[in-house]
Amino acid sequence: MKKLVKLLILIMLLLIISSCKAAIPKNYKPKTSIKNDGHIDKDKILHINEYDFFVNGIDNYRIILKTEKNDVEKAFIFYKDNEKKEMQSIGENNMYSFFSVDLEIKEEDFSYYFSIIDGKTEIYYGSNGVKNKSEIDRFEKNIENINYNYKKDNINIVYKIFIDSYYNGKVENDPQFNEFGPSYFLFNEEKNIIPYVDVNKFANTESKSYGYFNIRDRKKNWYEYDKWEELANKEIKWDIKNSRHFGGDIQGIVEKIPYLIDKKIDTIWINPPFFSYSNHKYNIIDYRHISPDFATTVQVGDIDKDKYKDDKIKIYSKENAKEYELLLFNTNENKNGLSESIDEKTWLFTESDIEFIEFINKLHENNIKIIVDLPINYTSKHFFAFYDAIVNGPTSKYAKWYKFSDWEKTDNYSGLNLSTWNPPVKYSGKAKIGVYQNGDEILRTKWVSIPKDATYEEKLEIFNWNIENIDYECWMGSKELPILNYKEKSVREFIKQSTLKWVKGIGNSGIDGYRIDDILSVNLDFLLELEAEYKKYNENFIVIGDIWKNQLKDRNKYNIDYTTIYELNKMFIDWLINENEKFTITLSDFINNQYLFYKSIPNNYVETTLNMIDGFNTDRMLSMLINGDRDFDTKNSNTESNYLLINPEIYDNKIVNKYEKLLVFQFFNIGVPVVYYGTEVGMWGGDAPDSRKPMFWENEPHEKESDKISKYKLLLDEFGQNKEMIIDEANKTLYYPVEKNYDIVKSYDKIVKAYSEDKELFKYGTIKYYDIINDNCIIFERVYENRKAIVVINKNSEETKLVIPYKTRDKFVDILSEKKVTYDVIDEKIEINLRDMENYILYKK
Repeated sequence: MKKLVKLLILIMLLLIISSCKAAIPKNYKPKTSIKNDGHIDKDKILHINEYDFFVNGIDNYRIILKTEKNDVEKAFIFYKDNEKKEMQSIGENNMYSFFSVDLEIKEEDFSYYFSIIDGKTEIYYGSNGVKNKSEIDRFEKNIENINYNYKKDNINIVYKIFIDSYYNGKVENDPQFNEFGPSYFLFNEEKNIIPYVDVNKFANTESKSYGYFNIRDRKKNWYEYDKWEELANKEIKWDIKNSRHFGGDIQGIVEKIPYLIDKKIDTIWINPPFFSYSNHKYNIIDYRHISPDFATTVQVGDIDKDKYKDDKIKIYSKENAKEYELLLFNTNENKNGLSESIDEKTWLFTESDIEFIEFINKLHENNIKIIVDLPINYTSKHFFAFYDAIVNGPTSKYAKWYKFSDWEKTDNYSGLNLSTWNPPVKYSGKAKIGVYQNGDEILRTKWVSIPKDATYEEKLEIFNWNIENIDYECWMGSKELPILNYKEKSVREFIKQSTLKWVKGIGNSGIDGYRIDDILSVNLDFLLELEAEYKKYNENFIVIGDIWKNQLKDRNKYNIDYTTIYELNKMFIDWLINENEKFTITLSDFINNQYLFYKSIPNNYVETTLNMIDGFNTDRMLSMLINGDRDFDTKNSNTESNYLLINPEIYDNKIVNKYEKLLVFQFFNIGVPVVYYGTEVGMWGGDAPDSRKPMFWENEPHEKESDKISKYKLLLDEFGQNKEMIIDEANKTLYYPVEKNYDIVKSYDKIVKAYSEDKELFKYGTIKYYDIINDNCIIFERVYENRKAIVVINKNSEETKLVIPYKTRDKFVDILSEKKVTYDVIDEKIEINLRDMENYILYKK
C-alpha cells in the first residue's frame, strides 16, 4: 500500500512539472540576465560596423560586440576563411556588456560574423541578425580607404591660461571698460590710458553709468565688490565677478616663459586673444585683430616695417594712433578705421597683431607650442556684420550673415509688407523715433531705422532696442551672442580667411592649433573645409574638440586631432573622496569603466586624449576635493548654500595627499595631461568666475577671503585656534588666509620630474590594470617598447604590505621618491611596505 501511495505521489509530481514546462513560452526571458543560464537575449545583441570596426594600427583592426549586460559568457569572431578567435570581455555599462578583439589582417577586404555562448546555448550573429549558422550573412568591410596616418608629436604637458587673470605685463594697456561698453562708464582724462574713442564723445551719455571702471586689485578679497560693481549688481542678472578685469596680457605671458620652462610646459592653451571688450574674449568683435587690451591700446609707431618687407604684409603703425578707434566699424563707409573691408586684400597688421606674432616667435624659440580657443558659432553683438544688420535692417548686405527669423519670412523688404517682417509692439518708453499711435495704443516697430541726424544717445537707445526686440538665433539664449549663418558663402569665406591669418602668421610664426569651441555645433561641411585649409599651411596643425559621448563616431566625423575628456578623472575623484553610495564608485567598477573607455576607441585616439581635471568653466581641482558627494561640475557655484569656498589646506589636513593622488593619475594614466593655471601652486575656487581668480605669484600678500560661518559649524572651535582665521559672529562670516601652498608646489614639481623621466612611455605606452589586490590601491602598468612602469596610487591611511604578482625578474626604481628606492622581483612578486597614503611609480628602463 505504501509503495502504491509513493507511486501516485511521484506521478502527480511529474504531471505538475510537465504542466509547468508547458506553461513556459519558447521565448521566455528571465527578469534578470544571468550568465550560464543558457538564455541569450537576441534582441540586445548589437554590432554596427560603421562605429564598432576601426583601425587600431598598421594592419591592425579592432572589432566591438555588445550583448545584454551580464547575459553571456563568451563571444567569438569568425573571419576570413572561418578563422576563429575568442573576444575579450572589456567591461559593461548600464545596458550592455562589451566584447573586443584585435585582428592582424593585411588583406584589403574581409568579412566576419560572431558566435555567442552562454551555458550550453550557442547562437550566431551576422549582418542579417541572429540566424542559423548556414543562414548567416557576414558583415562586409572594405578597408582599402582606411589609412593610419597618425603622427606622433611632442605635446606632453599642456598648460591652460586665462590671459586676463595670469599676469599684467603692461599697465599702459589696461582697459577702462568691460563688455558693457564705454557708454556705461565715466573716463578720467588725466589717466594715460586712452579710451577706444574720444573721451568727450562718450562721457556721461548713458543714464546707467556705473561710474569709473577700474582694474581689479588682484590681492583684494575676491568676494568683496568695487564701487562700479556695486552699482552694476543692482541691475544685471549674472555674477558681476564675471566682468572684472585684472590686466593680464601677452607681455605678462612673455615675462613668465622662464616659469613655463621650469614647470616643463611644452604647450600653452589660451582663451581667444581676438578683439573683444570682455575679459574672456569669447564674444569676438573682430577675428582679424588681437585685442588692444592684451597688447597695445595706443600705438608707439616704432614697428620696423623693413623687418617684414619680404613677407609682403601691410602694417599700420603710427604714433598715438588709438587701436580701439582703428578697429571701429563705420556702417556708412562699410569699413573700419584701418580702411579694412571684408576683402582680404585690404587687411593690415596692427601693432597689437605684431606683438602677438613676436610672442609666438618667443614661444617657438623656447620649444613651446601655442593652442588658441576659437569660437566660430557666434560673435559679439558688436561684430561689424551684426552691427550693420541691426543699424540698416534687412536691407543690410550682412542681414543674411545671421539668422533673423522675422526677416527670413520675405525677400521683399518694402513698405507694402512691413507688418510681415517688422510688426509693431506695444511701447511705454520715452523714445520718439519709430513710435506712433494707433487708436488708443502707443506702438513701436520691432526694428527702428536710425536717422542720420540722430544724437549719440538716440543711436545707442535704438541699437539696444533693436537687439532686444528683433528675433534672431542666439547662443544659449543670450542676445549678446548672435549665431552666424554658414549657409552664406561670404560668411564662410570671411571666417576662413580671418582665422587663417593666425595659422599663416608671418614667416614661420603661426599658431600651432585651434581648439574649436563647441565643435559639434559647427556646420560640418564648413568645418572640414576650414581644417583642410589650416593644414595646407601647416601639416602638423592641431584641431582640438570637446566630445562628451561618441568618441569614435564624432572624432572620425569631425576630423579632430585631439579631444578633451574629464570623465576618467571624474571616476577617479568618485573613488578617492566620495562616500555617499549615490556618488561613489567601487574599485571594480572603476577598473571596468577605464578599460571600457580605452578599448572602445583606437590606440591613437587614446594617446591623443587631453586628460582634463578643471578649467575655465568648472570648479578648481582642490575645491573639488573638499566638496565631495555630488556629480562632477554641479552645485559648485559660490551661491550654493553648501559649497565650501574655504582654502582647502585649512579645511582638510590630507589635501596635499589627495592632490598628489589625483595628479599622479592624471599624468601617468593615458593621454596628455592638461594643467589649468594655478593648479601647480594650490589655487582653489568654485565654478566660473571663481575658477578664474588671478594667478598666485611670489611676494603677493593677499587680503583674506570670506565665506558663511554656517557651512563650518562643526569646525569653528578648531578654526578659532588658528591665528590666521577671523570668525565674525556678528556678520556670520568666516575670513581665511589666501596664499600659495608650497607643499602643493613641491608635490607638483616631484610628479612632473617623474613624468619627464620617460614621457614617451607615459603617453604612448599600453596600459593594464591589476586585479584588485587591495581595495584602497589602484595599480596599473604602462609598457612601451622595452620600458615599463608600475603605478601604485594608495589611499590606505595605515601602513600595510602590498604584494604585486610579477613574473619577469626585473629591477624597478621608484622615481616618485626622493631617494629613488629600488624594488626587485623576487619569487614572482614585488613587495612594497605602503606608507600612509603614499604613492609609487616603479620604473624600469
